[in-house]
Amino acid sequence: ARVAQVRSRLHALQGNPERSAQIVRGLIPPADAANRLDVLLQLAAFLEEIELFAEAQKYFEAYTRKRPAQQLLLARYLARRGELDAALHICEKSATGDTLGAAVSTAANALAANQAKLTPDAPQFDRVDAWLQQGLRDSPDSVPLELSRASLVEMRGDHELATSLYRELLRRKDVSPFQQAILNNNLAMILALQGRCDEAEQLFAYALREVGPVPELLDTRAVIAICRGDQASLSDAVEDLRNCLILLDTPTIQFHLAWALWKQNA
Repeated sequence: ARVAQVRSRLHALQGNPERSAQIVRGLIPPADAANRLDVLLQLAAFLEEIELFAEAQKYFEAYTRKRPAQQLLLARYLARRGELDAALHICEKSATGDTLGAAVSTAANALAANQAKLTPDAPQFDRVDAWLQQGLRDSPDSVPLELSRASLVEMRGDHELATSLYRELLRRKDVSPFQQAILNNNLAMILALQGRCDEAEQLFAYALREVGPVPELLDTRAVIAICRGDQASLSDAVEDLRNCLILLDTPTIQFHLAWALWKQNA
């Protein structure tokens, strides 16, 4: 399988996507697909990695047809591809009972991934907020739902309320270290944009110790550096953002890189 993946990757790099896809399809004959779900999911991720997106979607769809409980995997893929409404449609089907929290979290992340093309009053926010409010009525103390609430508030531009919600969550004793890292990172981004770089740096440092230099954190570090504004910080920001784009190419990170380069040459 590894040799086939290497051959497939080479054909993709050489501009021969159909041959690349044929090689991948040959790894799992259709008759065997139902019994090789683990490999099916791995191949879906591989096809996405080499940017054969139409083929990747077929594999994600095949996987979730066999495992309907994993529909949110397809929603996450569609959100990464910018197909927000399709992703939210899948989330809505899962926004009930025990899966409501995961559906709301996935939907909030889908909104974040596509935030660049949304206005604060976009109907997609109201759609997700309705599921969120239902979840909070059923589970008023849910940390994941409160985290999604704070994220939605931030995306809609109410940074004062978002800051308050993030700080309130950080004071709770039932927040996991990973959730604390997300909260610290999100709050650090808001504070950096307000020019409160020292506190933002402290919050970011905790998040970095907990989860390591993932693209979302490197983006925050870059924004802190941009807001500091000296040439050394701006050079660091450009390096971080270019590294981010290798792993996570989003409009937001592209904008931050353009911002850093503009300030560097201003």
